[in-house]
Amino acid sequence: MKRVLHKSQFGRRIVSYAVAVITIFSVSQYSIYALTNETEPEYYELYVSPDGTGSGDGTLNDPFSTISEARDAIRLMDKTGKDGVTVYLREGVYTQEDTLVFTEEDSGNENFSVVYKAYNDETAVIDGGITLDSSKFSRPSADDEMANRILDETARGKVVVYDLNDENIDLTSIKITSNNSGLSLYYDGIRAVVSRYPNYGDNGAYIMSFNDGDNKCDGNSFYDKENRVKNWASVEGVQVAGNFGLDWIQTLPVDIKSYNSETNRVTLCSPTGLSDISGVSGRYYYTNIIEEMDTVGEYYIDSDSGLLYFYAPDNYSEMKITVGSCKNAVINAEVDNYTFDGLIIEGGYNNNVVVSGDDNTFNNCIIRCCGNNAVESTGNRFVIENSEIYHIGGTAIILNGGSLVTVIPSNTVITNNKIHDFGDIYRVYNGAVTMYGSGFTISHNEIYHAPHTSIQNIACDFIVEYNYFHNLCYEAGDAGAIYDGAWYSQGNCYRYNVFENIKNEDSIYYTPHAYYSDGGGGFKNVYSNLFINVDGYGIYCGGRDIKAQDNIFVNTSIHWDHCTYYPGTGVNAGYTLTSEFPVDETIAGTGLNWKMRILEHGASGYGTERWSILYPYLSLVKTTNVVDTNDNFVPYAFGDSRIRNNVFAPIMGTEILSNVERLANIRDNLECSIKDIGFADFENGDYSISDDSKIYRGIPGFRACDFSKVGVQSDN
Repeated sequence: MKRVLHKSQFGRRIVSYAVAVITIFSVSQYSIYALTNETEPEYYELYVSPDGTGSGDGTLNDPFSTISEARDAIRLMDKTGKDGVTVYLREGVYTQEDTLVFTEEDSGNENFSVVYKAYNDETAVIDGGITLDSSKFSRPSADDEMANRILDETARGKVVVYDLNDENIDLTSIKITSNNSGLSLYYDGIRAVVSRYPNYGDNGAYIMSFNDGDNKCDGNSFYDKENRVKNWASVEGVQVAGNFGLDWIQTLPVDIKSYNSETNRVTLCSPTGLSDISGVSGRYYYTNIIEEMDTVGEYYIDSDSGLLYFYAPDNYSEMKITVGSCKNAVINAEVDNYTFDGLIIEGGYNNNVVVSGDDNTFNNCIIRCCGNNAVESTGNRFVIENSEIYHIGGTAIILNGGSLVTVIPSNTVITNNKIHDFGDIYRVYNGAVTMYGSGFTISHNEIYHAPHTSIQNIACDFIVEYNYFHNLCYEAGDAGAIYDGAWYSQGNCYRYNVFENIKNEDSIYYTPHAYYSDGGGGFKNVYSNLFINVDGYGIYCGGRDIKAQDNIFVNTSIHWDHCTYYPGTGVNAGYTLTSEFPVDETIAGTGLNWKMRILEHGASGYGTERWSILYPYLSLVKTTNVVDTNDNFVPYAFGDSRIRNNVFAPIMGTEILSNVERLANIRDNLECSIKDIGFADFENGDYSISDDSKIYRGIPGFRACDFSKVGVQSDN
């Protein structure tokens, strides 16, 4: 039973139990007494409120005014024999100008948990940003030179101005770089967009090609085929960004050096890969242009004057408008046995949360609006559940746990969350979840709306199940909603997931896939998933010993890559036809075999008894590459590859490249119509399959997913 210990109650207990007092610690105006026997509480309870006086004792009626006060009080508690402490955060915003730090001395233990929780469903916000005073926004004056440059007349009449010099904001780091996410603006939890051309759309909104007929990119300049630059008063401060080369390589904003109105050519201050695309259609957009402010939610910061120009919604005065400020993480917790419950955490200039230690949990939280990563965790038995994470500049969740060497699981669980709008700034290879180590479970999440991948890993023995993935990779090419390409990634399972609308209509180099095993790793199980409307393939398979069974493909198919088996070139040079080859990967036309690849890439546990037990086929792989197609290496190395019991609708078939037929078990697949599958209501998104579906007659024993369990479960 939880019990509130008020200061007056403490006083009465001193009289009655003076002999029983073990320790007395004084903090500010209150005291904590650890008492023996029946007087000892099961839980401590502390209270914090932004409306606190600054001299409170942490009780409900006289709360602390900052979270750090509660933290410091907990440091003084005797944690032996206690169940723990709950810190209740009352309604309001807890502004963190600097990182809220929890250290080892703040840790709980297996017998003493520490919980920070919103009180009675009140809205408690831990904010690393600076909230702008809505009363200080004003309409620009008639002679405001910058405002008058806005081309769109409607926008010009709606823009409001704020003097950021009045705030404690670093105006020297406005622009995005590889190690600086730039100054981000948010309104009511929505990321505002730096004024750009063209505007964002559902598929990324890039201009598709630098090259226009005879007007070629020459390495540091390109032809402005849209004829936009001529409309601007100046190119000073304007930048170009996008994918200058390939769709999975992002080019961060590069300053424009000059514009030649006679030739209509734009020259950049630094090419940054531009020369690499002289023969390729790279994608780009212009950003940081006051003239192109034409959409609600766009903004521009004049670095000279420090003025913010914002095309604000009509009701902006009722909104919370913030600028990301806290340069390091909003919360940095090096602790064990901590829970954050029912809180909103937002506003990090870079990261929102960095946590290390074991048995830490985020439950029923909203983690949003940061320049880089939402959550970075190092440790075991980490949990994020029943939460929502969105408007993240980089990766939503980064997990480090377990061990690749020993393949001991981390037992980390990410479940029942909505994760969306990630990779807002760093738009490639920044997904919903990135895993390093071993033994994770990613389940019952809805993951959607991102320019590139959603799940990637350098990890073994994890499960991805009952997730709903949709509207992903809309700016990506040669990518996957799930990207699983690490050389030492083994034993992973992807089951009972739905993948829908994995599409990029404007890709310049291969279309995106749903599950993409890109040439590395092995012993993967991909079964009982549903793939719908995927531009590339539902499954693009590389690697070894991968099982694809009981999956349903609607308007997509399977690709099985022979290069990942035998032979290979380029990225798959580890499979070239040589009997012996050097370890040096820099030598053209050579590469490492499977064992060497694994070792070279850091899985130093390879070859140990643990690995042999989990992945017995690896012990049979030769230490040299194959010499010919009849070598006994082949059946040993690829002894359990399967493409079985899959359903394709409409009839699209598979793309199985040469040599694969004899390396994989391919049989009992069914081609049929969408109607034959027997979806309950396909058009409206009910993908449950009727018991009398023709696929059960066509494939006896077919294991369909229970789609009622897919995605966020409301009863959790």
